Amino acid sequence: MTPVRRFSPVAGVAVAMALVFLSVTQGSVSTTSAAWTDRTVVTATVTSASTWLSPFTGNSCKAYSSPSAAPTTCAITAIRYEEISDTSGHFYISTNAPGGSHHVDVDVDLKRATGLPRTWTSWAEAGVLPGSHVTPDRAWTCSTLPRLTGRSLDWHLTDLQVPVTLQRSTANTICA
Repeated sequence: MTPVRRFSPVAGVAVAMALVFLSVTQGSVSTTSAAWTDRTVVTATVTSASTWLSPFTGNSCKAYSSPSAAPTTCAITAIRYEEISDTSGHFYISTNAPGGSHHVDVDVDLKRATGLPRTWTSWAEAGVLPGSHVTPDRAWTCSTLPRLTGRSLDWHLTDLQVPVTLQRSTANTICA
C-alpha cells in the first residue's frame, strides 16, 4: 500500500491566490492596435552580408565643402567615354559642384556615357582599374557595374576619370 500524501490547507490557499492574482493582472493589461494599416514597400540591392545599395534613381551628385560638412546638391552634367582598347577605356564624370567643394559623392550609370562603343553590351566581367578618381562605396562591387557609386578624391570635382575594363579576370581591378 502506498502512503497517501496530504497537502496543507495553507498551500491550497496560496495556489488559489496565485491563480486569482494572475487572472486579475492579465485583465488589467489593455491591448493596443493601430488606427491604420498603411503598407510600405522598400527595395535595395544587397551586395554583401552587411551592406546594400539604395535603388538607383538616376545620375546624382552631392558636394561637400569639408569632410564633415552637410551635403549640397549638385548635378552630373556629363559622362563621356574615351577608348583605350577594345575592352577598356576611361569614363569622365563631370559635375557642377560649387567651387571650393572638398569632394563629391556620385551615383552614376556608366551606360549613359557619350562615346560608348556598341561592343560594350555585357558588363558581367567589368571592373574598375587602379587610378580612378572615384573611390567606390563599401557597398559597391564590380557586379553592380555599369552603376558606380563612390566619392571623388579630395578637390577633384569635375572630369572624374574612372578607368574600366570589361575583363576583370585578366586585369588588376580595385573591386571584387
